[in-house]
Amino acid sequence: MDTLFLIGPRATIYNPLIDKVLLLQRNDGNNVWEIPGGKRENNENIINALKREVYEETKLNIKEYKLVYVSPVFENHPVLKPFLNVGYLCIVDSMDVIISDEHIDFKWVSTSELSDYLEQGIMDELLNNNMLNEIEKYKPKKLGVKM
Repeated sequence: MDTLFLIGPRATIYNPLIDKVLLLQRNDGNNVWEIPGGKRENNENIINALKREVYEETKLNIKEYKLVYVSPVFENHPVLKPFLNVGYLCIVDSMDVIISDEHIDFKWVSTSELSDYLEQGIMDELLNNNMLNEIEKYKPKKLGVKM
């Protein structure tokens, strides 16, 4: 049976210990910054694909994850089918990133810095699907000191 969509997890990786999101810089000549993700392999469930992609691209283990959005991407491409992005917020407790050959660099950035690095399409996907609001729920709470 032919599938209508290629399905792939997209991992917005957040570390509440440093209050930052992980970005990876592609090694494809364009060198754009992105969030980790990829395609689900045949007969692989989406959670296993999420964990595999994150580990392959960063060597990080996800401690907690939450489905935040599902977003179809329709592109006119002669071979690739429309893609279904399945966006997860992934919580990690390590900063020890080891990138794969797919990337040339990584950077931990604050949520306010994301738009300085991400292409508009990725930024719109995160904003329009409330990913930044979900991150806010995991941010460390600063306790006010009364004098």
